[in-house]
Amino acid sequence: MSGSFRMNQWIFANQNSQLLQSQMNDFDRQEFSFNLTELNWPSYIRNYCIGIKKYLLKEDLQQSSIKKSSKYSFIKAKKIRHLLSILFFFAVTWLMRQTFLRRLRIIWRTLNLIIRSYLQQDKKKIICSLN
Repeated sequence: MSGSFRMNQWIFANQNSQLLQSQMNDFDRQEFSFNLTELNWPSYIRNYCIGIKKYLLKEDLQQSSIKKSSKYSFIKAKKIRHLLSILFFFAVTWLMRQTFLRRLRIIWRTLNLIIRSYLQQDKKKIICSLN
């Protein structure tokens, strides 16, 4: 779906912007700069994200609330990680136990069959020797 956006080259017409900039005097060019190469992109993105948090998501931007919420989310993530580790340990232990018990049952049955067949052969020998 995003292939058409990644694979195509997009060209936007900006003749009106160029015409407006050519008709502006030096003072207006300084006040209303159209040159995006002069834009401080890291600062712009930071301010953009702060604006989204404040005006769209309605989050409180006070430093103390940010620290508390980040600390709370860190503790929450840590607890979830520990819980998942414990669950994984018990799942692996249970699987190993099931596998071990299954193999133990197979070994027990095999040994039981061998012993029974040996005992039956001994019974036949004893019965034959008595006759």
